[in-house]
Amino acid sequence: MRFILALLSLFWSLSAQADQLKLDVCTSIYHMPPYYLTQGKTMPPKGQRGIFADALDETADKLDLRINWYRMPWSRCLSGLKSGQFGTVLGVNPSPEREKYLRFPKNLTNALDQERSMSPVHYNLFENANNPIEWAGDRRFLREKFKLGAPQGFIVTETLKSQGLPISETLSPYDGFSKLSAGQIDGFVFAGKVADGLIELVPDGTKQIRRLDPPIWTSYLYLPIQQDLYKAAPDLFETLWTHYAKNIRKRVEPHF
Repeated sequence: MRFILALLSLFWSLSAQADQLKLDVCTSIYHMPPYYLTQGKTMPPKGQRGIFADALDETADKLDLRINWYRMPWSRCLSGLKSGQFGTVLGVNPSPEREKYLRFPKNLTNALDQERSMSPVHYNLFENANNPIEWAGDRRFLREKFKLGAPQGFIVTETLKSQGLPISETLSPYDGFSKLSAGQIDGFVFAGKVADGLIELVPDGTKQIRRLDPPIWTSYLYLPIQQDLYKAAPDLFETLWTHYAKNIRKRVEPHF
C-alpha cells in the first residue's frame, strides 16, 4: 500500500511540474544598482539579482510560475523578444510597434496601467565635465555643433532622433559612457537613477562624467508578455502584473 501511495505521489508531482507554466525572461548584462546587480551573462543567485529580478522571482514563486533567466545585451534581448525567443524582457518602454506583438498591462479604460508598471524612468543628459555641452533645457542647446549618444534599441533614442537631435546609437550603455569619458561624443542620454553603477566601471568615469537635470525625457518601464503567451493564461499574467508592481515598490522604498 505504501509503495502504491509513493508511486501516486511521484506521479502527481511530475504532473504538476509538467503543467507548470514557464516564462523565459531576458534581462540586462549590466550592473545598474539597485535594479540590476553584477556584470556579465551569469545570473546571480536568488535574492542577489537586483530589485527587478528579485521581485519577479518572488511573484513567480507565489503563482507557481517557473522563470528561466537569460542575460544578454539589450539589443539581443529586444530582438529575442520580437522573434518569440523570450516571453518577456525586464524593463521595456511601450510603443505602438511593440504593442503589435506584446501585451502590456491595461487599466479599465484600456490605457497603459501605470500603477502596474515596473517603474517610472527618467532619462537624463550626461556631459563630459571638461567639455560642457551647453544644454539650455528641453531640446535646446547653445552650441551649434555637437554629437549626442544614446543606447541602441531604446525608445528614448528613437524619440529624440525623430525630434531632430543628432543622436549616434551606441551598442551598449557602457559603450556610450566610455565614448563620453573619452571625448568621442559630447553628451549621452541614459536613465539617471541607474547610471552611477555603469559610470563607476568606466575609466575616469566618476571624474569626467556629470549628470544634467532635469530629465530630458520620461516614460514608464513595463514587463510586457508575448501576445500568444498572454492569451494562453490571461488571468495569471494579470495577477502577476498586480503583485509584481507591489513587490517592486516595497523593495524600492528603502533605497530612495
